[in-house]
Amino acid sequence: MPLIKRKQTTETNNTSQEARPQAPSTKDERRNHGRIIRPSALTVFARHPGLMGKLLQPDGIKVLDFSRFGLAFESEHKYRTGEELAFEITGRSDHADGVIGFVTHSEKNQNLYRCGVQFDFSANSHMRSYDLEETLTTIELNLLAAASH
Repeated sequence: MPLIKRKQTTETNNTSQEARPQAPSTKDERRNHGRIIRPSALTVFARHPGLMGKLLQPDGIKVLDFSRFGLAFESEHKYRTGEELAFEITGRSDHADGVIGFVTHSEKNQNLYRCGVQFDFSANSHMRSYDLEETLTTIELNLLAAASH
């Protein structure tokens, strides 16, 4: 049972019904799951995994969209496609640390870089844990509830 429904268009009367807050679907849509657009109640920091990431200051990023499977963000830093990142994600009452994802695309947009990330649930035992899955799902559900009000 999907938590987020895709935008559905009725061709007969040209009306569009959106079940959940999300971006309109396009022919070029690559996502298998819906997303929450501009989640205001979400704080995310990105860093490189491992020792180097612990030594460097985390990158405070501007989240453009979020789902329990990945996110899109803007940053002043240039990230390469395929690059692995570790995320610290905080919702209103939930926190997930050490969320591993890889950059699926990166493009320059004026002075910022827009990146898409898919979470890598095969990266390690933490990423395969039920607790992390539950936390990401709870964050997503809370964002959906806040967006519908």
